[in-house]
Amino acid sequence: MAIFFFRTPQQNIIATQANHQLCQEEIDKLCWLYGEATLIEGNSLEGFFIGPRREMITPWSTNAVEITQNMALSGITRIEEFFPVESADADHDPMLQRLYKGLDQEVFTVDIKPAAIQIIENLEEYNEQEGLALSPEEIEYLHDVERQLGRSLTDSEVFGFAQINRNATTSVFWTCNLLPTLGEWNYLAYTVDMTSASSNARGYKNGAYTSANNVACASTMPNCASDLVLGNVSANNLQFPFGGKIDEVRISKVVRSAEWIK
Repeated sequence: MAIFFFRTPQQNIIATQANHQLCQEEIDKLCWLYGEATLIEGNSLEGFFIGPRREMITPWSTNAVEITQNMALSGITRIEEFFPVESADADHDPMLQRLYKGLDQEVFTVDIKPAAIQIIENLEEYNEQEGLALSPEEIEYLHDVERQLGRSLTDSEVFGFAQINRNATTSVFWTCNLLPTLGEWNYLAYTVDMTSASSNARGYKNGAYTSANNVACASTMPNCASDLVLGNVSANNLQFPFGGKIDEVRISKVVRSAEWIK
């Protein structure tokens, strides 16, 4: 296996793993695929980069590899994008990303032996340590679970809860039928009533009510120190850009009524 590094016009690095040395025709195709990127000579790069955890092949990589197969490029096994940053203090999501000091031929190598089950004695400390972004209300819920079980939770149990909770809002968004109509402007609205226990998430498309669902949440929104990012996952994770135009965004601190949205 060999890893080839391509630099995009935006100065991002696309690491491409193949089971053979790429010929010039293959390099030319990949440069075109990556938006007129250029192949970097050498087997490694210096500097600091934010990229996906090596243990997790991203959906972006899976799609990119499939595209190369449709281009008659064989033997490419993984493609990931890395973003250069100024220092080791750069902000990133430790659940999905890691900071790399240099990129080399081992950037995708995983050599981890299964760890023993870890008992979490301090949920608050573990939450900060692992970057799980659990709110105080969610931490209190886990403490209630511990009291019911009569024991402390394990690392896999806490991680599982954090992952399910992370995906909850996204899932509700789509189950509220807020998929935009392609090729035309859409007016989408999404409300969450934090004081309601049922059907508290409601979707509206072009002023018309679509459907409702439930979001397990506390009575107040938790404070968040992270930046609000529109059109992508986060400021340091640009792998899933919104493929369209956004004309206007409004965020309200009160639950707007159906009549107001209409």
